[in-house]
Parts: sequence; structure tokens; C-alpha cells
Amino acid sequence: MLTDSASAVKYWYFIRLMGDRHSHIAQECALKTCPNMVVVSEESNAGRETLNDIVNRICDTIGDRAVNNQNYGCVLIPEGLLKSLSSFN
Repeated sequence: MLTDSASAVKYWYFIRLMGDRHSHIAQECALKTCPNMVVVSEESNAGRETLNDIVNRICDTIGDRAVNNQNYGCVLIPEGLLKSLSSFN
């Protein structure tokens, strides 16, 4: 998948990975694929991030890469992200 985004040089992939609450599947996938960003539910919850904070981090990552003419990439998002955020409980 990441090879495809790098070769197309114009697509961002947002991949939702299964898993109820824990981000272990997202972390394992990140180790195998080396995405540009992984949202880890446990870190987001520990940092008291809101959904808006996470979206801003994703936008910052995309913007930082765009400055270097890298208008492509991949973001891994665990399926149970919203369940783990304190603002959604």
C-alpha cells in the first residue's frame, strides 16, 4: 500500500484497522509498513486529546510533508479510537 502511495505521488491513504479499544493491531501494522503516522488510542487518551486535537495532528503531518513536495502518505487509525477518548465516554 505504501509503495503505491509513494509511486502515485498524489494520494493519502487513511486506513482504519480493526480492534475494539487497544491499538496493538495498529502498532503491529506500523512496524511492518512504516506509515507516515499512527494514531495510538492509549497515547491519545493518556494525553487527554480530543478528536479535534487528533485531526489537527493529522493535518499538521500532511502539511509538513506538502512543504517538501511529498503530497502522499498513509495514516493508520485504530477502529476503537473514539471509544478510548475520554470526551466520547
